[in-house]
Amino acid sequence: MTRFEVWESRNLAKFAQDAAVRLSEQEALIESLQADLKTAIRAYRHLIIEGKNREQNYPVDSSWTP
Repeated sequence: MTRFEVWESRNLAKFAQDAAVRLSEQEALIESLQADLKTAIRAYRHLIIEGKNREQNYPVDSSWTP
């Protein structure tokens, strides 16, 4: 376990700055992934609705066997 109490202040400041940069980068990545997920969900919903509309227009005869 890291013992921050023994670190020199300049090392703590650098560590904190690096951590802040990394958190900012991760936040940007999370926002991008959330946007991608929303886009994928919208596309999936569109495909589901489109598929249901096709089934209504062209019903499949489930009793047919080859």
